[in-house]
Amino acid sequence: MNHPLSDLLPIAVNMRITKIIARGDIADNWEYYRSYLEQFNERCLNEPSFSESMLFKIKPGQSAESFNALAEAIAILSFVPGGVELGGIRFDSSGFVRQSESSLREADARRLATASLMPRRFPSSPLAQR
Repeated sequence: MNHPLSDLLPIAVNMRITKIIARGDIADNWEYYRSYLEQFNERCLNEPSFSESMLFKIKPGQSAESFNALAEAIAILSFVPGGVELGGIRFDSSGFVRQSESSLREADARRLATASLMPRRFPSSPLAQR
């Protein structure tokens, strides 16, 4: 059985990578991003219902909140050289074209979700065996 998280997460992460690029270089805003990752980590470790709600509906709205936080954290980590792999999916921001802020605002969802922006799936991944 396949969880919807495996289909939705790449799309959500790619959208957040694009937003991070639009806000400016991640190195210029590293304190904000580092702080975000620390808060996400603390929440996952100290609030079991927060991390569980990524997979199961626990409280209204909490699944969406934790999913969005996970997507943002992965997007931030995708800027590390070589990206990051999660569940057999590699997230790497280096393949994204740096665009001006105005051209990003004009981009529509179809363009952001094109195959060239989707992460590569690896043969060892259970996701690749669908």
